[in-house]
Amino acid sequence: DAPPSITGTHDQILSPPSVRTEALTYRYPLTDEAVLTDLTLSFPAGKSTVIAGDSGSGKSTLLLLLAGQLSPSEGRITLADGAGTEHSYDLARLTEETRNALITYVPQEPHIFGASLAENVTLWTRDAADAEITAALEAVALGDFLRALPEGLHTRLGMGGHPLSAGERHRLGLARALFQDRPIVLLDEVTAGLDEETELCVIDALTAFSHHRTMILTAHRPALIAWADQVVTLGGEA
Repeated sequence: DAPPSITGTHDQILSPPSVRTEALTYRYPLTDEAVLTDLTLSFPAGKSTVIAGDSGSGKSTLLLLLAGQLSPSEGRITLADGAGTEHSYDLARLTEETRNALITYVPQEPHIFGASLAENVTLWTRDAADAEITAALEAVALGDFLRALPEGLHTRLGMGGHPLSAGERHRLGLARALFQDRPIVLLDEVTAGLDEETELCVIDALTAFSHHRTMILTAHRPALIAWADQVVTLGGEA
């Protein structure tokens, strides 16, 4: 039988949940070309999993499916109680409100709004003290960047992220995830473009952040792959 649709709050799903794909297939809508085929994977509750694989193997597509931003062509994605009960829920049948309360997704190129740095961290989701926002930025090695800004947290960023570098934009996306504090965290190539020292700072932040969260990341760099509790490698050609 199909699992029940969830129309209440995310509290009905114990946190952090495990995540599972069941015979998951995704085809591009216009070409019908399959990028993922009959994929069954388990992502344990409260653990970190890195999805590795060659370019074109479907890593980013899988994250979009797990985030609920794409719909499977076949198969399904389920969330199960982290407490080990038999309750599981079809991601496609969760309300948007519930999905948003459970899942944080950070893409390879986080969108930067023409707004203050603080607003780019909070995304207007809730009020927060400056100290809380600063702590999220410090955790991802953006403290020096913050202190160099003329108006600190209230400095307005340009559309496209000026004056942030590509690596700083990645870290701002991670700061958003830290601030949102949701039980499922999906990160697409979060350390791409970082130097080794900054990458280690980000991994330290992930270590502190990963407790009591189910984290699923795409990565190709050895340090992040070595850090994860589990590594899943997708096949495919570039």
